Amino acid sequence: MGSYIVINSKKTPAIEAPGIPVFKTERAGHAVEIIRGLCLKDPAAEIHVWGGDGSVFEAVNAVLSSGHADTVVLVIHPFGTGNDFARNFPLRKDFPGEPNRIDLLRFGSRCAANEINLGFDCDVVSLTHKIKRFPLFRGSFAYMIGVLLTLFRPLGRRFDLTVTGEDREEEELHGCFLLCLAANGGYYGGGFHCAPRARLDDGLIEFFWVDKISRLKFLAFFLGYRKGKHLNADGTVCRKYSSFLHYKRAKAVRFENAGTLCADGEIFHEKEIVISPIEKALSVQVMR
Repeated sequence: MGSYIVINSKKTPAIEAPGIPVFKTERAGHAVEIIRGLCLKDPAAEIHVWGGDGSVFEAVNAVLSSGHADTVVLVIHPFGTGNDFARNFPLRKDFPGEPNRIDLLRFGSRCAANEINLGFDCDVVSLTHKIKRFPLFRGSFAYMIGVLLTLFRPLGRRFDLTVTGEDREEEELHGCFLLCLAANGGYYGGGFHCAPRARLDDGLIEFFWVDKISRLKFLAFFLGYRKGKHLNADGTVCRKYSSFLHYKRAKAVRFENAGTLCADGEIFHEKEIVISPIEKALSVQVMR
């Protein structure tokens, strides 16, 4: 098993690693090419990736497409603006021993490591990408600015979907919703604790959907949602949000008219999509 370093951030400092090959990306999607090639060359590779959540998304999909997810280990060094995926792991500077086998969320031919959202959150991410071009706007601050600006746009989208619960019972949902979130990890938006009961290895999707509500009611909800206070410890929705926030642990979610969706901060356009977990799909470690 060989070790390799892939740097996918322009702001990453120079890394000195005698005897370890270092690859630096030169364009969008280059990390996928590099990592997939390394996996094909060395199916038991330990690949260190320096970058943010977008880099995690690229690395995960590169490993899966190589066919060697059973043997490759990804070591993530968070160096982005949000680093939400890394928040799911304990804060430590040493390796935690054995790698963590984590689930992934499959949608179409791709997989997300952290979360997939549609509706309001997706619109916020699209706008946040533009805001981050300005040097003073980074991380959760940029996301919060995106939230405020998105509030001035028309709210709510029509969704038709089927949620398959952990008991395999199906529930059809049809209506105008503010947002839908399928979470594998617990954080997004630079630290928003969107799914406080999420685990990366339980084989389940933490699925939330919010009815179309007024802007004033949303702002009141937003503060609790940011801190993860929208759910009680037993998994029930907090009483003051229960009239419009819904939560279910699911095995699959099928959207008939998904439209624009956001997966780990990356924007995609899909008409019909099924989101389902791949259990313990990949070995991952996080260095901080």
